[in-house]
This record gives sequence, C-alpha cells and structure tokens, in this order.
Amino acid sequence: AQYKRIMKHKNSSDTTRFRQKAEALLNKRPIKAKSTDFEADSLRLIHELEVHQIELEMQNDELVIAKDTAEIAKEKYTDLYDFAPIGYIALTKTGYITKINFAAVSMLQKERLYLIKNNFKYFLSQDTRAVFNAFLEKVFTSKIKQTCEVVLAIKENPPVHVIIEGVISQSEDECLLTLTDVTLLKEIEDKLKEDKAYTIDLINSLPVNICVIDETGKILQVNKSWEEFGVSNGFKNTSLSFKDYNYFDVCRRDINNKDAKAVLDGLYGLLQGTDVFFEYEYPCHTPNKKQWFLMRSQLMKTKAKQIVISHADITKRKLAEDQLQQSNLLLQASQKAAQVGGWELNIATGNLFWTDETYRIHDTSPSEFNPTVDAGVSYFLPKSRKIISKALTLAIEKGQGYDLELETYTTKGRHIHVRTTCEVTFRDGKPNKLTGIFQDITKQKQQEANLIEAKESAEISRVYLDNIINNIGDPVFVKDEEARFLLANDE
Repeated sequence: AQYKRIMKHKNSSDTTRFRQKAEALLNKRPIKAKSTDFEADSLRLIHELEVHQIELEMQNDELVIAKDTAEIAKEKYTDLYDFAPIGYIALTKTGYITKINFAAVSMLQKERLYLIKNNFKYFLSQDTRAVFNAFLEKVFTSKIKQTCEVVLAIKENPPVHVIIEGVISQSEDECLLTLTDVTLLKEIEDKLKEDKAYTIDLINSLPVNICVIDETGKILQVNKSWEEFGVSNGFKNTSLSFKDYNYFDVCRRDINNKDAKAVLDGLYGLLQGTDVFFEYEYPCHTPNKKQWFLMRSQLMKTKAKQIVISHADITKRKLAEDQLQQSNLLLQASQKAAQVGGWELNIATGNLFWTDETYRIHDTSPSEFNPTVDAGVSYFLPKSRKIISKALTLAIEKGQGYDLELETYTTKGRHIHVRTTCEVTFRDGKPNKLTGIFQDITKQKQQEANLIEAKESAEISRVYLDNIINNIGDPVFVKDEEARFLLANDE
C-alpha cells in the first residue's frame, strides 16, 4: 500500500529534487567539445536522456527502499493483528468470516483455515444469535460502532462470554469486529451476586435482630429477625416500614431513661471516633414476660458513615446466671453431705488407697485396677499432668497441700474435669501421709462453659459476613451435602 501511495503521490518537488541530483552527477562526467549545431543539439538531447536515466535510477532506488519499508511495516502490523490479546474478526454482511486473528481462533477453538469462509453465527449459543443478528444489521446500517454481548457455545467446551464491538469497513462490504473474553468477569459477577444472596440469607437466618443506620440515625436495612420482632410489637410486616423510623429519634423520645441515654451516647461516640465498638445490656420487660437484650454496634467499613447494630435476646443467659448463682449456693450448702471420692498415700511405703467413689469416678473397680501414683498421674492430660506432678512433689518433699481443678481421662478414656485436694500429715516433722478428695466436677465445668457460650452468643456486630457472624457467640457454620465445612465463625 505504501509503495502504491509513493507512485501515486509523487509531486513536482520530487521531480525537481531528482533533476537537480541527476544534473549534479552528470556534471561530474567529462564534457565533450561542441562542433556543429547538429552535434550540439544531439549532445543536449543525450544530456537530457542521461539526466532522465539517472533520475529514474534514483527514483527506482528510493522506491525499492520504500517497498522494503512497507513490507517490514506490513509484517509488523500483521504480527500486531495476529498476536493481539483480543480477538479480531472481519465478517461479510451475512456473517461469514473473511479474516481472523489467533486470539479469536483460540476463542472459537477451531483451525484457522477451517474458520475462514465459515459463518460466525454457527458458533453462538441459540439464545444469543438473535442478539448478534440485530447487532450485525446495525453495524452495516448505522455505520457507527455497535456493541453486543453474546455467548460462544462450542461443543464439549464450557460457554465463553464475549463482548463484541463492530464498525463497518471503508469498503462497506464487510465489518471489523473485536472480541473480548469476559467469561472470568461474568463468573466474578455471578459469584458476587451469589455471595451477596448467600450473605443476606445467612444474616436473615441469625436469631439476632440486626439493622444498619446512617450517621443521622435513619434505618437503612434490617434483617428478618428484626422484622419479626417488629411485627410482634405492632409494626407492619415489611422491612420498608422500618425505614420510616429514625433510631436516634426513638432514643431521644425516651431520653430520661438511663438505658436509652446510654445507647444514644454510645452511638454518638462511634460517629465521633471516640469509640470503635459499643455494647450495652438492658432489660426490656413486658407485663407478662421478663426479657433482657444485649445491644452491640460498630462502624461499618463503608465510605459513608454507617453503623451496624444488633440486639440479641440474652434472656436465657440472664436466667441461667440467676439459676447458676442459686445452684452455687445450694452446692455450697450440700457439699458437706456430698459423697465424693477419697484417697490416701503412705509416703514411706508408696501404697495408694482409693475409696469406692474414686474408683467409680475413674470408671473402674478394685478388681480391675490397682492404683499407683504413677498410674493415677498418667491419666491426666499433659498440662494437668505437669501441675499434679509438681503439686505431689511439693507435698511429699515440702509438706505443701493443694486444691486443684484439672483435666483427666478415666480408665475407659472418658474425658472429665476433677477437683483434687491434698492435706499433709506429718510425723517427726516430716511429711508422712497425704490425704485428699477426688471429685468429678465435669457438670459444673459444663455449666460454666454453657454460661460462657451464652455470653458469647451476643458477639455479632461486624459488617456483612465478617462483621456479624463472628460476634454472635453461638457457633455458626455451613456445611455442604457431603458434610464439609464451607464456613464457620470463630466460635
């Protein structure tokens, strides 16, 4: 193409330049002496021919150089076209392929020779062919760039989502298309949509009332538990009804109530940056029922200042605390009459005696097990084993008693929590005998763990999934049909 342009657009200035160069070269040659007028005319004619010949030779040299340059440029442009990271295709008005680069070949997953003169429409999914037909018609009729999104459906291969941009060629007998593979982008978009729906479903499944407010206190969003709680308290059965309320205004209307004032001050502290997290326990009794809630709030990681607030019903925990307190008082009163295991060690002989209750606690009997200090210590868990070993050494050598709560296994491998005590009997100023109790306190430990678990059940107030589920306290997890964990919170 460059060669043709040079031949076509050579102007008079080029002719003058070649003429001057030819004259200069010819003047360097020897000049023949003039004789007659005829000879002079002949010499002038010869001179003109020689000048023209030199001029043609110089033009030919430059044309050869221009042609070589054009060939190099053509190769570069061909490489740029063929090896471009996006697909290039030229189509006729009926959709037949006339040119195609390697990226487009890779998308269509056929040999290049096979694709030329093949109809591009055959590679599209049935549901996007109509979209492409309309697109192709617009390209040829509107004569401006058009865009569409289609799916390449190649047999036995996953679908490829492609965005196509097209313009009509200068000759107007074909169109030039660019194909951009957006499959990964579509997968990411679908995954984000799925994750969003997944998060919403998960938040709605939580037994905690959750809402999001802006910096003015306006309620932006609530979860299903919040809606259900609202309905039970006279609100309409829709999340939109809550958006007519301002959280701050509700607190201000009851500002003389110390709980309302504390909550309002805590939320202001978050907005002003003096606090990063706020929680508050408050009673919310009705004439027929006593109930308590734990309110937790935290700024969300969003551009606009927004606060996620959760209200967890901690009535069971509060009642459990009262019950545990009563149980502890009853336990203290009944411990004197309680049947607990006993043990005794003769330091001099090494003989260890267990009562029947101590055998029972260890899931064994005198006929099955012969107790020794080493055997008894070996059943303790590693950390507890170190503690009891050190305590026994101090008792035997220094006469120091102890009262410990440790973890051990029974002879049947059952894991239990125990309380063991030691009183030292001296003879001649030296430790002679160790006596103590051995009590199974597993149930008490379970009650304590249940109380801790109940308290931790209110630990939810983080933004979205990470801002919420790790704070509810109760273990939350999701399993697939093969019982594999997909998600689990810190609990």
